[in-house]
Amino acid sequence: MNINRSTNITITPSSYLSCFTNENLGTITLYLSGCGESIAIQFHPDNLPVLETLISELQKLEIQSQQLKLQNLQHQISELNLSLNNVNGDYKTIVSAGELF
Repeated sequence: MNINRSTNITITPSSYLSCFTNENLGTITLYLSGCGESIAIQFHPDNLPVLETLISELQKLEIQSQQLKLQNLQHQISELNLSLNNVNGDYKTIVSAGELF
């Protein structure tokens, strides 16, 4: 592969993605379309290990994101419990995570 320049591409939820399989060439092409530019990346089966690594890392990021959201939710529940305990005085109100879902 010869690279004369590099371009950073950010794929967002509004990006358009599609794939096209070319059995004659033995490749798969990933089409990315954004605001003002489209790009096509052609993959060969030899690239599979790199793509598997990419997917694995994306899954790890997704898990980390979900864990952060859960921690934030748990923090909000704790704050809510403290606030309710202060408002109710002698009455104790408990909100559990299970009640939110």
